[in-house]
Amino acid sequence: MEKILEINGLSATFDSPTGRQTLVDSVSFFTGKGEVLGITGESGSGKSMTCLCMMGLAGFFPGITATGSVRLNGRELNGFDQFEWERIRGKSMSVVFQQPDTALNPLLRCGEQIRETLIVQRKELNKSEARKLVYDLLMRVGLYETDRFYKSYPFQLSGGQLQRVALAIALANNPAIIIADEVTSSLDPVTADQIVQLLLSARSEGSTIVLISHDISMMKKVCDRILIMHQGRITDEFRPGQAAEGLSEYARKLLSPIDYKPRQPLSSGEVLLSVSGLGKKYKSGNFRLFGEEKKIIALEGVSFELKKGEMLGILGPSGSGKSTLARIITGLEEATSGKVVCQNKVLKVRAFEQDKHLRRQIQYVFQDPFSVFDPLQSFGDALIEVLKAYKIGEHAARINRVLNLMSLPEDILKRYVHQVSGGQRQRLALARVLLLEPGLLVFDESLSALDLTNRTSIVSKIIEIQQNTGFSGLFISHDIDLIRALCHNVLVLDSGKVIKYGRVEDLIPGQDA
Repeated sequence: MEKILEINGLSATFDSPTGRQTLVDSVSFFTGKGEVLGITGESGSGKSMTCLCMMGLAGFFPGITATGSVRLNGRELNGFDQFEWERIRGKSMSVVFQQPDTALNPLLRCGEQIRETLIVQRKELNKSEARKLVYDLLMRVGLYETDRFYKSYPFQLSGGQLQRVALAIALANNPAIIIADEVTSSLDPVTADQIVQLLLSARSEGSTIVLISHDISMMKKVCDRILIMHQGRITDEFRPGQAAEGLSEYARKLLSPIDYKPRQPLSSGEVLLSVSGLGKKYKSGNFRLFGEEKKIIALEGVSFELKKGEMLGILGPSGSGKSTLARIITGLEEATSGKVVCQNKVLKVRAFEQDKHLRRQIQYVFQDPFSVFDPLQSFGDALIEVLKAYKIGEHAARINRVLNLMSLPEDILKRYVHQVSGGQRQRLALARVLLLEPGLLVFDESLSALDLTNRTSIVSKIIEIQQNTGFSGLFISHDIDLIRALCHNVLVLDSGKVIKYGRVEDLIPGQDA
């Protein structure tokens, strides 16, 4: 097999308040031409940091030092300055990050961001040639309303659509290596499969794919080889279909499927939240000389009730309106029609602005924990800031109690967002919300980025905390197993409409049903 990318002795360390810590430890592997190489492991195992080191990006994070050899087609890349790396990134090597909404520029139209990638590497292109190539790329990744998607800003698109835009950027210059870092974790199964097929189409055109994921079942279907990482090292290498006998105990545990136990049905109780006839329309953003501007319907006639102590699952594909519903309930957006009532109070944007107690009682746990923390602020300062904002005393006692609840060490308060794993970031995001002791929590794909081990642990934590505190919750997800494990009832959305609503055991039968 012809070697395209060779990694030898790759290591990454960072200076933490408790001393120098190792993130990646002497990692060595190679990829062959046209191969799909998978890298998997728990959160914090070093997968994403290995990706950053391969792209020469680790040095952008304060305190992180990367060493070792990265060779592309026999050419050593380690030691390149930023000017030399810019000639490699996007042309010979490209990357699709886990969260496209944070990877894309929020102030630049999506089409312009793709065009920018083209003209940086291919300066001979004129404006019209580059624009035509952008439209071709949009068609290639399945965004067939090319004019609309070219002119759209990132906030106007769903997660699945944003991932396609990010993929178009990665494919723009036909790179030899495409690194896909957890590109399917926040997508519904149908959209995730479509994104994977688009990556495989790039392989058929000569690109080598490095697929970083915690989705073992998906990787077994598409990868030629899979590397397993643990505590910064590669512990195992195997091919799909290979017997597990020769693998380490850690690898066998990681590869074992998890059977979530269903939640016990909730007895009748007082209604906390009532949603009736909720609708939301957006302007398309495309200017029309004659006639009314086209509107996009995100929600239409959505109605349901949430009882005290209940966890209601919101299930549906990307773009079905799940996150729009969450933003309206939490006062981040205004509904076009309908009404949301919580304990006899109508929830609107102005209500949250005028009533600080209401904002404290209804909290949002976002999908991407990286973007909700200030990168220049330690976690300790971030937690204290929340308590001060709501004039809550006993800072140290409250913070220590929440850290213990989330099984987090006290010294993590001195770290910054780039110095902890994805699983720890998600626990800290939940810990910050729990400091306020809210009555209603809205989880928006909050566990989608976690590996199975961390996901199972946090599922148990959420159930334990809900039983102890009695909070109500809306759990938005595309993962049926998580809905079955966490929720009492489920509401299924599609194209902004409710297509099913009822008890989990009736609508989502168990695995043995």
